[in-house]
Amino acid sequence: MSIPVRIFAACVGLGLAAVTVEAIRARVAEADLVRVAALAEIGEVVSDEAIARASGDAAAMAREDRCGPFAVRAGTSVLMIGLDRSVGEDEAPGPEQLQEARAFLRHAVRCSPGDGNLWIRLALVEQALGAAADAQAGLITTAARLAPAEPATLAARIVFWVESDPETRRLARTALRSDLATLLAHAAPGDIVALLTNPPDDVQGDVLAVLARLDPQRRAALIAAGFDWFGDFDPDVTLRSGI
Repeated sequence: MSIPVRIFAACVGLGLAAVTVEAIRARVAEADLVRVAALAEIGEVVSDEAIARASGDAAAMAREDRCGPFAVRAGTSVLMIGLDRSVGEDEAPGPEQLQEARAFLRHAVRCSPGDGNLWIRLALVEQALGAAADAQAGLITTAARLAPAEPATLAARIVFWVESDPETRRLARTALRSDLATLLAHAAPGDIVALLTNPPDDVQGDVLAVLARLDPQRRAALIAAGFDWFGDFDPDVTLRSGI
């Protein structure tokens, strides 16, 4: 072998070694990310430092355009936990933290475009950042289409609807009404009371319209559980009103 060829081969070997080490580093970081998320999701005590480290690993995934379904879901979990922990009684997450979450979640929906949970998390972050109503409406409509009845995702969408502005709700009213119908027909009464104790004025008519079409026994069970903010309720009058 000539000297130039030997030198070239050595360079190639060093390059491959660097790529391999980087790949191993990324895999180790992703494994730690999944581990931290799994512990947090089952209720184990996870330190703020561990959440911050895992959030950094998630951000690196987005920057390096790495996909992996388990790591993407885990990254979403730790970033959302980090946002929740950063919120005080009268505080909101900082803009830099929200921007980091947005960057990761935009990457996540490109990696797993069929995962409705990712779309609702992105919608919630865009809502917190004050995105345009049509952008928010598009995200929440996609989330509802992809995961119409998954309990945790549905609950997150109801939180979004309650907190959203009237224009977003107007633009995505079909999805809103579908979510309300699913919630009132299938969710546990206690969960419904917690999520819809005092809905926004422009949502109240939609809630009453769904309630009027429910099976009378189901409607009675909800009212008995405390879902009664509307006072006296006559379903026939509501239906005749064309709400």
